[in-house]
Amino acid sequence: MKLLKVLALVLLPVASFAQESKSAATQDLKSTVSAEKKNETRAAKLAEVSKEEAAIKEEKRKKVEAEKARVESQARKKK
Repeated sequence: MKLLKVLALVLLPVASFAQESKSAATQDLKSTVSAEKKNETRAAKLAEVSKEEAAIKEEKRKKVEAEKARVESQARKKK
């Protein structure tokens, strides 16, 4: 009977520690996965914003070129 009590006193803290350790490891893994997903989402959003900015710059460049061509055309007509 004493042996069972001793075993219970020894094994319960060990089992409890093992469970806590497993729980902590699982939580760390979940937080790592969550952080990776957030980073992927941010990267995707940044890529989308970069594409939009590039499209806007290209549109502005085309407008400037068209305006420049129009001005040059008018200058040639005046000569």
